[in-house]
Amino acid sequence: MGNAVSQADTAASTTDHELPIALAKTEFRDAWNTGDAGRLLELLDPGLVDMSEGFPTRFGAEAHAALAARMEETWARHRAELTVIIIAIRIAGDYACDYGWHKWTLTPKSGGDPQVRRTRYLELWRHSAGSWKLANYAESDELSK
Repeated sequence: MGNAVSQADTAASTTDHELPIALAKTEFRDAWNTGDAGRLLELLDPGLVDMSEGFPTRFGAEAHAALAARMEETWARHRAELTVIIIAIRIAGDYACDYGWHKWTLTPKSGGDPQVRRTRYLELWRHSAGSWKLANYAESDELSK
């Protein structure tokens, strides 16, 4: 995890009220990097809206199923490494927003050069029953000048 943000680094760079979101993002990253779909799906709000680039917008159970299928397909063919760069976290009552960049590195299990994709993301988290769940996810490719 050389270039990934550790929980200790995350804790040092956030305020107390931002820490639960930063830790949820750490959990999101670690679930991707270990290929653990169950762990990642636990972070999702039942009403998730997924607006990932290149895919139709999905809602609720359909969003969960489509995301799980994409994860399993990716992990079947690649070793995945997600690096998260959080620009900011904003909290407003039972909702929080974070935005930044994701760097996705997919290394084919069959050999070959890694594919690197950098995206910008915007997430809306909802606090319910004592935990933060990802309610809205949007990402798009980061374009160079």
